Amino acid sequence: SVMAVASLFARVWGIGVPADIRKEESKQKYALAASTVSLPKYVPDEGKAKSIIKEVEEDKEVPAKSSVEHPSFELVDKLESKIMEMATNGLSIAPESFEKDDDGNFHIDFVYAMANCRAACYGIKPISWIDTKIKAGRIVPALATTTAVVAALQTLELLKLAKQVDIQVHRNSFINLALPLFNLSQPGPVQPVQLTEKLTATIWDRWDVELAKGVETTFGELMDVLREKYSLEPRNVFKGNKPIYMSETMSLPGKAEDKKKFMGNKLKNVLHIAGNVPHLDLTVTFTKVGDEKLLSGVPPVRVIFK
Repeated sequence: SVMAVASLFARVWGIGVPADIRKEESKQKYALAASTVSLPKYVPDEGKAKSIIKEVEEDKEVPAKSSVEHPSFELVDKLESKIMEMATNGLSIAPESFEKDDDGNFHIDFVYAMANCRAACYGIKPISWIDTKIKAGRIVPALATTTAVVAALQTLELLKLAKQVDIQVHRNSFINLALPLFNLSQPGPVQPVQLTEKLTATIWDRWDVELAKGVETTFGELMDVLREKYSLEPRNVFKGNKPIYMSETMSLPGKAEDKKKFMGNKLKNVLHIAGNVPHLDLTVTFTKVGDEKLLSGVPPVRVIFK
């Protein structure tokens, strides 16, 4: 892997690659040189890990910025300026275009080395060099056939949605280019789930709940709004994969005071809302009033802060 990466870097930077680099004697020489390099032992930094987790959590709470303000654009500008500096210093960079049939460009060597390094990390059976070359050769045909067909069919359906045509005009597509098989069928209407005698839902639904007090609304008031609007008993509340409120836990003996305190807490504290957030999507489980069985097919809940 070191030889493959070094050779790729050399080609990119216009540095000559030794003609005998593929010979066994050369491989052994480079392997011996690599074995003398002493790398510091990796020690996980718990402080850094906690800092990364904290940044990720904070990023989830902050509203998404417009693409104009995205920090990646600034990084791209810095990278372009650095490349221009190198160009003025007499250095040149030549991009490499992937070519599997030229064994002298080290492209397959690089893919082979990196794939097996990753396989070793995850306990996956390694792959041979020739198998790597064969599989790499199938990538472009796959992208140029099935992926292109699927993308085109999706685009056609999106155009139909934009024109708001009847459902009978839409099509489900079943494709297998190996057979080949092309089957198109009319989609049926979405099947509703009967939650109660008067309430149904589908997989495309979302329950929007507007709160006049915004983030100053207490958690208990939110539960009351849900209870009154849908005539169901809200039980557990999740924000993403993170549990916010678990009714079973709060119903345990000795938890009455904790439950009362939690219900009186404001949403901005319970849901860790920072800044001006227009809405927040939650997963809420419900039961019928007087029943303990959780209902399936309940839509996600979007809490809208006025």
